[in-house]
Amino acid sequence: MVTYAYKIPAVIILSLAINFLLFLLIYHLVTNEVVKLPKFESLSNIEFIDIQKKKDTSREPLEEQETEELEEPETPPELPTEPVSEIPDTPQPNLPAPSPNIDIPLGVDGVPYIGDFMKSAPADIGPELPVIDSNLIPIRRIEPIYPPRAQRAGIEGYVVMEFTIDIEGKVKDIKVVESEPEGMFEQAVRRALQKWEFPPKISNGKAVEQRARQVIRFSLQG
Repeated sequence: MVTYAYKIPAVIILSLAINFLLFLLIYHLVTNEVVKLPKFESLSNIEFIDIQKKKDTSREPLEEQETEELEEPETPPELPTEPVSEIPDTPQPNLPAPSPNIDIPLGVDGVPYIGDFMKSAPADIGPELPVIDSNLIPIRRIEPIYPPRAQRAGIEGYVVMEFTIDIEGKVKDIKVVESEPEGMFEQAVRRALQKWEFPPKISNGKAVEQRARQVIRFSLQG
């Protein structure tokens, strides 16, 4: 019992000693960290530069220069204008193509008529065709076109045509009686005669058909 009583104070003393040592260690660590703070150099020599301010000041002359350029645009020098000489339009003369001479003889009273059909017509014409009248004057006449091939070759000639004038005064049943040279002018005359118109013949108060003959000559000399 006496031995156990001596052990208790020894343990207490040992624990106190350990706690004291731990306290000293902690204190030492804390004081070292505080004392060994890095020393900063004097900040009196540090210059602070206002970068934003310099940027603004550097842009001001550029902005002023741009506004001046926009406000005062440079006017380009005026180039001397050379007078443009107007070239007068010289109208080219339209040379008319030579038109064929249509041979229409004159009647007794001085007016043109389409010649006597009965003189050169065949003996047997048929009862349905009436005898031709004189002094037939076309109310609409289209001149035949001179064939270019004949015009270039300098060919002249004539065509004798027979045709019927219907009750409306139009031409039909066109027939070639004679042509010189053959096969040169017939088509041009046929196309022209199809467009001719005559006053219809009146017999007993009614319009009747009549037969006619026409000689058309083609000549390059006016």
